[in-house]
Amino acid sequence: MSVTLYNENKKKIGRFSEKKGRSVIAEKLIGQGNYYLQLSGRGKNNDHTHPYLLSLALDTTDVNEMNNSFDYATVVDKMDYTVKGTIRSAGDQDFYKFQLAQDSVVGVSVTSVPDNIAMSVRIYDVHKKKIGEKYQKKGISVLADYLLEKGSYYVQLSDRGNKKSSSLPYELKLTQDISDTFEINNSFDQAASIEIAQTVNGSISPVSDRDFYRFQVKKQGGLNVIVTSPESTKDVSIQIYDEHKKEKKRFIDRIGTGINRNFTVEKGIHYINLSKQNHKERNPISYAMKLTLAGP
Repeated sequence: MSVTLYNENKKKIGRFSEKKGRSVIAEKLIGQGNYYLQLSGRGKNNDHTHPYLLSLALDTTDVNEMNNSFDYATVVDKMDYTVKGTIRSAGDQDFYKFQLAQDSVVGVSVTSVPDNIAMSVRIYDVHKKKIGEKYQKKGISVLADYLLEKGSYYVQLSDRGNKKSSSLPYELKLTQDISDTFEINNSFDQAASIEIAQTVNGSISPVSDRDFYRFQVKKQGGLNVIVTSPESTKDVSIQIYDEHKKEKKRFIDRIGTGINRNFTVEKGIHYINLSKQNHKERNPISYAMKLTLAGP
């Protein structure tokens, strides 16, 4: 048996078939409108007087469908809110759109993933350019953090192989963290300007986050770098650069015990960069940093 589906313009939008004597069971994600079904035998000499049974079922439990493209993305207008959806048919892709009013660390969590779905999560910017992707094995939740600038973004969810489907819903939640007022400072060009003796409260999050700061030394002297984080026991990598962005000093310390380093710096502009030693570590590291300068 061969089953062909057409839209109201009589354009073929799906075809399903099985071997002789086998039932054809198929699902297709379609929008509101009129459709045609064509049933026929495959090949020649397939006529038979025995009647077949045709049954159609309509599932409208996923209220966010049809959100299979950027243009039809479901708008998520508030953070920390759970959205339920389904990968209802093979090849189904669910798009969501959200807006950020300021630079933020955005957490994306997809939980209650059906056992047969290997969930894939992709993030796109307003120009529909992919800026991040994460996936997991079948039935495993996907958790990811992204450091995003102010603007509009898309989230795309799908089965990684685009072959599996399920009527069971997954749960998508977006969270927003704006506690680190120095973000985004992930590069020399984005380095946040700070003063000597200023206490800086920051956070290294998400996984790929690197915190750059720019400071000025008005005369040669001994630079004292103090970094503390009572709640963390992770190792942090710290690098010092001169105004030409040439590395002058690098050290790795366990931040929970307190970092206190001293070395001589020349007069001029300098940069300091803090990052996780373990770049796969997902949990954020909150810290307090203070730079002081002693005379020669």
